[in-house]
Amino acid sequence: MERILTYNYNSSVSKPLAEFLMNKGYGEHLMVNFRKDDNQTLINGIPSFLNSEIHQGDMITVVVSETSLGDNIIPTPMDLDIIYEDEDIILINKGINLPVHPTRHENEHTLANGLKYYYRNEKTPFIFRCITRLDKDTTGIVLVAKNPFSAALLSKQMTVSKIFKTYYAIVEGVPDPKEDIINMPIAREGEDGIKRVIDYTNGDECYTRYLVEKEAKGYAFVKAIPVTGRTHQIRVHMKAIGCPIIGDKLYNPENNTMARQALHAYSITFTHPITKAEVTYEAPMPKDMQDVYDRLFK
Repeated sequence: MERILTYNYNSSVSKPLAEFLMNKGYGEHLMVNFRKDDNQTLINGIPSFLNSEIHQGDMITVVVSETSLGDNIIPTPMDLDIIYEDEDIILINKGINLPVHPTRHENEHTLANGLKYYYRNEKTPFIFRCITRLDKDTTGIVLVAKNPFSAALLSKQMTVSKIFKTYYAIVEGVPDPKEDIINMPIAREGEDGIKRVIDYTNGDECYTRYLVEKEAKGYAFVKAIPVTGRTHQIRVHMKAIGCPIIGDKLYNPENNTMARQALHAYSITFTHPITKAEVTYEAPMPKDMQDVYDRLFK
């Protein structure tokens, strides 16, 4: 989607427009587009090339145009639980039985399809740029960027582990110690398998912090914070310490305390890509998980 941003240049030291934009976080991909079309970069309302000098008091306008022609995602009407939205980001409280991305087996009923429909009347196409992902039956907060610039800045935060997510999980058994950091490498089981395993030879480095908040009847309510972001990380790590998540058909198939894995992305903290403010958003547990919590811990 298109985004227009303006900046006031207050420094007494003149510099090339390109240097100013790179200092603001505009990456090479966007700079290439700016070089092709000077109507995307304006100084005091005048289209300007990137080698133009900017001076104190100048107003710089940047038109971030959509760089992708489309993603072939089918728009599907869907009720979306929107936590927050502005020109740069949207946060969704994802429900149960909802994949984030289309796959070979499911290409219409995903979060991407729902957002494609939600933005169907925009002048420029909506390209699905998901920053944080969740498994199909894991509920909670998903962060999506609405334009190429916010996506690039948020992706950089993800790369350097500056987006902090907190999950709630109900596990079978009580972790000992009650608070710890799990440091176990994770790898795919088999070349084409979905399942992940602890693999000290071929696995990727992987850390999860956890804290037991409640325990009763042989179960525990755990707060889990993934330091790294591997596929199925919390699910694999909790199983590895002998406390698998209840209802997890892949990693705890014998347990039917809940119809799906009791894992919920409760909160997220990150730096807003444009305002630079540190922001935190939360999503309450869904009814199915809250009901199990009430039955076990109240």
